[in-house]
Amino acid sequence: CFVSYFQQQLQAYVAWVNSQLKKKPTVKPVQDLRQDLRDGVTLALLIEIVAGEKLSGIEANPTSQQEMRENVEKVLQFVASKKIRMHQTSAK
Repeated sequence: CFVSYFQQQLQAYVAWVNSQLKKKPTVKPVQDLRQDLRDGVTLALLIEIVAGEKLSGIEANPTSQQEMRENVEKVLQFVASKKIRMHQTSAK
């Protein structure tokens, strides 16, 4: 069944993200990729861990949708600067 396969894939992604986030003990594990990465803060930490570089300009405590979107946009710009293509991916 496609739904079962999709859920298995999603669980695999969550497990991988959490295995990376364990490298920063102060970061709590994610449960739901959509919800837990949407403000861009944990996503930025994940990218910093994987890339081994600090991302600049990330608002650590975003209080608005605009700040959250800007965080995600900065992560996507960083990824793009490393020549990693992510088709049809946006902060929206």
